[in-house]
Amino acid sequence: MAQVTLRPKGQVTIPSSILAQWNARPDDVLDVQLANGVVMFTPVSRRQTPPDLMAFAGLGKGLWGDTPEQVDASIQSLRDTWVR
Repeated sequence: MAQVTLRPKGQVTIPSSILAQWNARPDDVLDVQLANGVVMFTPVSRRQTPPDLMAFAGLGKGLWGDTPEQVDASIQSLRDTWVR
């Protein structure tokens, strides 16, 4: 069982081993309740990390064609619809 020290301003540091198991991160919002002398922290919302740019790699593969010629033809047909 881990122990923490209550600081003068009511702050405690949650041990890293518990944070790792809990998957808590800085800026997460927590709900705090006291029930029967037990302090409980419950995550309310988690900070959203921006997605890795490479997660979008290949997303449009095959969207305009499978070969460079098909892609060029698709782009040209779209350009032909433009009002000039």
